[in-house]
Amino acid sequence: SMSRPHAPSGDHFRFQPTNLRCTVYLPTNQDQFVQIEVTAACTVLQLIQQALDEYESVCSEENDGEVPSDMALHPSEYRLYMAEEDGSVDTELPALDERCLVVSTGGDAFALRVKPVLSPRIINNTNAAPSSSQAKKDFYSFNTE
Repeated sequence: SMSRPHAPSGDHFRFQPTNLRCTVYLPTNQDQFVQIEVTAACTVLQLIQQALDEYESVCSEENDGEVPSDMALHPSEYRLYMAEEDGSVDTELPALDERCLVVSTGGDAFALRVKPVLSPRIINNTNAAPSSSQAKKDFYSFNTE
């Protein structure tokens, strides 16, 4: 669509006066959410950024600006999912592509989650020993030396 800026559908979209009012449920608590009005051009990544900004301003008003650590990450550290009515992740759908336009998802309720990160400990354990008994032996010998 970028290569055809004069397509009528594109123009129709660009000048749509109506914005979409979105609810983004936060990873801190299923009952906690921010509401954001987005334009037709807003991408998923931009919505994540706006939700984090909005949450930060809510925090600064409510509890001395203290933002929980799982809400203080870079926008790319999150995934956005379609949300169920109760604010939980719609598990039948994959995470939304961050370049995707919010309006094209067809929804207005989203759930923000921190991307899962493998801790180094887990990675070391899987590489360490093929058998669990060997791993246990290593563990005990390491701890009793």
